Amino acid sequence: MKIEGTQELHTPRERVYAALTDPQVLQRCIPGCESLEKTGDDSYAVTIKAGIGAIKGIFKGNVRLEDMRAPEHYRIVVDGKGGPGFVKVREISIWKIRAALR
Repeated sequence: MKIEGTQELHTPRERVYAALTDPQVLQRCIPGCESLEKTGDDSYAVTIKAGIGAIKGIFKGNVRLEDMRAPEHYRIVVDGKGGPGFVKVREISIWKIRAALR
């Protein structure tokens, strides 16, 4: 599954970056995320409800924020396993926050 997109927000990059590193906001940004609990600096335990075709279920794993360069960039790594056929999920997303051109 590939999720792509661009959003234009009329707010300072620092505020956007702070929001996207806030666990409550981050949980809402991960598709199917049912829970996100802090386990350490920039790492979380995650529960995701997802499905691809006939394989659907609840997946438990970890989220790590890496390569953090406030206020412009970080990488989010999600990995986990679920009951349906021992599916292993590994997602890497790079979030780039750019200043709006005026």
